[in-house]
Amino acid sequence: MKYAFWILVALVVIAILAIKYLPWWALILILVGGALLLRWGVKLAVKQAFLLPFKAKGKVLQDARVQVHQVQTIGMPVLMRDLDTDEAEFAELRSRYHQLKWYSVDVSILPKTQEQVPFPAWSPGEMLLVPPGSQVKDLESLGNLESAEIHDYAIYRSDRFTPDHEGKHLGAQRVKFIVGVEPEVKQLQFRYYLELFGQVDLPDRLGGDRQLKSA
Repeated sequence: MKYAFWILVALVVIAILAIKYLPWWALILILVGGALLLRWGVKLAVKQAFLLPFKAKGKVLQDARVQVHQVQTIGMPVLMRDLDTDEAEFAELRSRYHQLKWYSVDVSILPKTQEQVPFPAWSPGEMLLVPPGSQVKDLESLGNLESAEIHDYAIYRSDRFTPDHEGKHLGAQRVKFIVGVEPEVKQLQFRYYLELFGQVDLPDRLGGDRQLKSA
């Protein structure tokens, strides 16, 4: 609520100066304008307050480093219809998936620090890939439809990738997943709640790959 507080302080100072140096009608204009400004400040403060839990959750991967082991184009994965999806919805989803380019991505995520963060454990399944620079400014942009969800991710254990049964982990982790993006997309960043980090460059041709890059 610090925005509203400082707006209120500024309004009090301006009102005192207006009473001393300006005519009465100018004071009325200042009070009306100040009331509108204070209302805007309160709304902004409330929006920022709603983002605080997401900021706390994502802080563990603030400025995290990403080592890209391999990014390879693949065909569209097999799409299975579950019992909760009707035939029309499934057909629409399959049509949309056919329009995407699909990639297999093998990366290591290395958090910068685990000290003094509210939630030191993080979940690979909650990461997204987004266009570079896609900052989260409000709750609406937190659910930005331009983001690409990570599917079928596995975690590296005992010299092989296995399903992630634990869900949350401490420290650096190597993960592999598939992702579908629009054909024109050539570069993505990771987003974990409000934090942007790393960079993934996508190969152009089917079967092409890009390997061993740190970001």
